[in-house]
Amino acid sequence: MTPFQVIWSSNAVVQLADLWNKSQRRAEITKAQFRIDIALASDPHSAGRELSEGLWKIDDSPLLAFYEINDVHNIVGVTDVYTPIEPRLTKKESAGQISFP
Repeated sequence: MTPFQVIWSSNAVVQLADLWNKSQRRAEITKAQFRIDIALASDPHSAGRELSEGLWKIDDSPLLAFYEINDVHNIVGVTDVYTPIEPRLTKKESAGQISFP
């Protein structure tokens, strides 16, 4: 199988940079973006799932990316990227001082 060229839209690049700049998990974001690139380049049809009308989704924690596939030219276009909202722990919870009712 011929590998696909993965192209991130300017919008997706801005979103990824914003996520990375605001995150405490920069290394995880960098690794997830690399894994997404590899998966989409090798087989975008099995890397994610089709949502509707040619829009696909791939989930590689902590990232969730949306993409389109052009089979004629072997190109994958990443259109958007997000990270799920993580619950924030209180100071007591993060210190292990959780009280149960």
